[in-house]
Amino acid sequence: MLHITVSLGVACFPLHGITGENIIQRTDEALYQAKKAGHNRVVLYQLKQ
Repeated sequence: MLHITVSLGVACFPLHGITGENIIQRTDEALYQAKKAGHNRVVLYQLKQ
C-alpha cells in the first residue's frame, strides 16, 4: 500500500510580490511552514508586519 501526503505553500501575485523571485521566495517560506506544521497542510504566505 502506498501512502501519499502533500504540503503546499501558496503566495499570490501581486499581493505577495511583483517579481517571479519574490513569489518563489515567499511560496518557499509558506511551504516550509506547511512542512513544519505536519503532513497534508496548505499554508498561505502571510506578510510580516
